[in-house]
Amino acid sequence: MKHQPILFPKKILFVEFLVRDYRFNGKGTVRTTLPHDAFFYTGPSKAGYSTSSSIGFDSGKVFVSDELPDAIISKVFKENTNIVCSIADEALHNDNTWTRHPNRLSSNKTGFNGNQGQLPYANFKSIAPYGFNITDIDENGTLITDFPRANIYHSIETNQTLCFLCRREERGDMDWYTPNVNLVLFVKNHGLHDRVDFLPQQDIDRIVNNNQLSSGKWSLRDFRKSCLNFELG
Repeated sequence: MKHQPILFPKKILFVEFLVRDYRFNGKGTVRTTLPHDAFFYTGPSKAGYSTSSSIGFDSGKVFVSDELPDAIISKVFKENTNIVCSIADEALHNDNTWTRHPNRLSSNKTGFNGNQGQLPYANFKSIAPYGFNITDIDENGTLITDFPRANIYHSIETNQTLCFLCRREERGDMDWYTPNVNLVLFVKNHGLHDRVDFLPQQDIDRIVNNNQLSSGKWSLRDFRKSCLNFELG
């Protein structure tokens, strides 16, 4: 078991995502054949937790599993990391049953060669679901995003969760075809932290099960009237 906490030279932001995206082909009456929950289900999770998570957030602190491989720890929690994100996916099947995939950890980093202040969060959208971007983070940990539509800004304060409802209509054909997407994206800002502690895997799983984003308090951002054909990554 790893006992020594992970310490950072300065506080960094932790963001958690829960993704529910239902993809389908065709237009018009095909929608009548979709499972009931395909139409932007935002309720508590219906998925079983058959796989373990690696990170949990509880009582204003960040914890990772003591079973997390050293290779992942050294890759994610670097000295020049400025944002760590946890992404979990819940998949809906055609019989209206759900499964949940284990959360994925990744991090946004600044450069070591004097460019730390130049667009420090510009690359975050490349690791976040559907190109979720962060344009700024203030000293209190409030993040600013214009996801999913450019120039429509949202602020997410520490410990606040937003739920974005978005749809993308199918486009293209052959090699560059993309299907319809009904997207429910929960985003929680866990604020700034300079310390991560280790816990046994069973404690991480308990924390994750007790703090599901869809079961807590959240605010809605509804973009279903926008097709967002080229905005959603």
